[in-house]
Amino acid sequence: MKESQMFEMDKKLRIAQKKYDDINKTIDYKKSTEEDLFEVRKCKIKILMLQEKNEELCQSNNEEIKRLDSIIENKIKHSNELLTQFKKETGEKKIDISQGGWTHFRAMPDEWIYGKGTIHDIHLIYPEDTKRYIKTSESLIKKNIKEDILSGKMGLPSVTTKPQDPKFEYKLPNGGNLL
Repeated sequence: MKESQMFEMDKKLRIAQKKYDDINKTIDYKKSTEEDLFEVRKCKIKILMLQEKNEELCQSNNEEIKRLDSIIENKIKHSNELLTQFKKETGEKKIDISQGGWTHFRAMPDEWIYGKGTIHDIHLIYPEDTKRYIKTSESLIKKNIKEDILSGKMGLPSVTTKPQDPKFEYKLPNGGNLL
């Protein structure tokens, strides 16, 4: 064979090899892309399964939280009853718990109830003092009213007091209140 023919044949061979390689690369790209897409599909299915599992776990966690809240409520109520009974039997208002904890009833001040007619009453009975007792927005300045009623400067039929029950408190050693 002539050199030019060999050169031409070599050229054709290289072109054929390149086409073959390109076809194989396309197959590799296709295979790789296909594998990636199957992996994406598997991951999406796993995500859906995990989301469903999360819903179940969240529901069971919420149920457990409700159960624990109920236990806390019952234990606080029981401790409140025990302290009440202890106070009746011993006259003491506080129970010391080991390691620095305690439980007691904190005395609560009377709750002040400002009836619907309080603003109207102030306008009628104390018109010269409305700025002291009523804000421009026509809401009560309760602190001033309370001070003046207690000092005897004024009296309003629409303001009454209501005794409040003592508030139950407790402290856990090294744990604070946790409520």
